[in-house]
Amino acid sequence: MTKKADHISMRRESFIRLLAQRLYPLLRNDGFRGSGSTLRRINGPVLHIFNVQGSSDGISFYINLGATLTTLEMHGLTEATVAAPKEYQCVFSERVHHPARPRMSWPYPKDETDADATLQELVTQYAEFAVPWFDKYSTWPSSFASLIESESATPQHPARLLIWSRIAMLLNNHQRAEDFARLGISLCPSTATILHRDLEQILANAGGARHGFDA
Repeated sequence: MTKKADHISMRRESFIRLLAQRLYPLLRNDGFRGSGSTLRRINGPVLHIFNVQGSSDGISFYINLGATLTTLEMHGLTEATVAAPKEYQCVFSERVHHPARPRMSWPYPKDETDADATLQELVTQYAEFAVPWFDKYSTWPSSFASLIESESATPQHPARLLIWSRIAMLLNNHQRAEDFARLGISLCPSTATILHRDLEQILANAGGARHGFDA
């Protein structure tokens, strides 16, 4: 490993230690568990993930948020992997962005003063952005029932509509599952054959459930 790579690795490791001292106690007070770059919180089937991801250039990092239902078994999340899921396996995800750097990564602090400022901003962003975001997906079934009944929040991408239709099926809201699946099919490109098949299956299952028979 080169001296530059050594320096980058040390900066990341030092910063993770600072997060553990200054930010992670807030997350643990809110029920998160874990260490290193990923903390998780489980409330029944609801799973939340807080993840610190180093950028490819090694000089900055991202704060990733994830939320999912362990019963969905999507994105590679199964009974075998649910003990240590990754943020990218969540069906809902977001990033905590630096207020002065929208849609960009956070630079690793250059010195102690810079570290204090970065940590304070992260504490603020956790309280003002991350906590309300997690709250949208906080409790099963009420949070998710409210989500799928929100007309204004209906996604317009067929892959997202598949997720919502599966959530509706878990809630036994077969009418909404049909609505999402039917809209997803109408938006699904002809080349997305697997997605189209999955949406058609949801539509059949939801219709069968509504009429009292198995599809």
